Amino acid sequence: LQDDYLKYLVMSKLFPESVDGVRNYTMSYQELYKFVTGLIDIYREDLQRLLYPIFIYCLLDLIYLQKTVEFKDFFDTNCSLIEELAVPGRVEELDQLRKLRSEQDIDH
Repeated sequence: LQDDYLKYLVMSKLFPESVDGVRNYTMSYQELYKFVTGLIDIYREDLQRLLYPIFIYCLLDLIYLQKTVEFKDFFDTNCSLIEELAVPGRVEELDQLRKLRSEQDIDH
């Protein structure tokens, strides 16, 4: 599979467009989180490792799309879910991510 096709396939399943044509990252991420945490232990442990990178991808995509309000909503709503995973060092990373507002903030 080509990378672009694989990305399209994964993102279209994880984050389908809502009725008005806007991606609803917040709702989709919460559904993904509930799905993963509801799995039996053998699958849950492996898939929980993907939740943080997907969280970061969503944040960066919202910044790239210049959706600052959606970025804040997504972060405020889902940050606690990431904190529940209790991985060392994540609190500091989340504090830095909270400050992002534009692509220029990523470079600094």
